[in-house]
Amino acid sequence: MISIILHLLTVLQIFHITYTPAMVLTAGMLIMWLQSSKFLKAGYQLQPGLNPWKNIFAQLHPLSKYFIYFLFIYALINFVYTMSFEAEKGFIETSLSPVKLRGLSGFWLAFYGMGWAFARGYDKMSGRNNSPGGNHE
Repeated sequence: MISIILHLLTVLQIFHITYTPAMVLTAGMLIMWLQSSKFLKAGYQLQPGLNPWKNIFAQLHPLSKYFIYFLFIYALINFVYTMSFEAEKGFIETSLSPVKLRGLSGFWLAFYGMGWAFARGYDKMSGRNNSPGGNHE
């Protein structure tokens, strides 16, 4: 939810977060990917021989899969849109301009959305139903 709010505030140029919170959210993407990988592996172990992506998405609302795919496509388009080929000062640039933040925040949406979908799908596959989001489907 935080990633959605910050992305919208960035795109609309209402608010610009500082470097440290942006890097915390970015590091969280790695954690989401690692946890999602665990859910995929566990989902495969529950139903061996079947595609774990399909199994997990089959547990969700039919539009969830397309929404997650949309977020990844949006993140890539957003990133390409905000790319700059201008020369920067120094080898490593640690400043975070609003344009760079916009390109990065699209990936927050995609990875946190994927983490939610995999957690929710795995919970339903394993018979648990206690993931964030509750019983809204």
